[in-house]
Amino acid sequence: MLAVAALLLSGCSTVGYYTQTVGGHFALMAATRPVAEVQDTDIDGMIDKLRKQRTVWNDVERAAQDGDTVHLDFKGMIDGEVFEGGTGENVPLVL
Repeated sequence: MLAVAALLLSGCSTVGYYTQTVGGHFALMAATRPVAEVQDTDIDGMIDKLRKQRTVWNDVERAAQDGDTVHLDFKGMIDGEVFEGGTGENVPLVL
């Protein structure tokens, strides 16, 4: 009987039912399921985020262009002296 009730009630979209042992007996419990609406902009945003996370960079034999990433090594100097925190190696820069 309990299984039949659970099957009949499981078609509800916002309320789910499950069995739980209470005091040594099975009881039918209700749990509210949150309802989320997904818009086309949500999907587009997630696809863009995944593309950025999964970007594959390839070395090229041409001059750097807009959108390329270049890696720089540099030393900052004041009056011919390197200053603390003014150096970097293999620092990425997106053009």
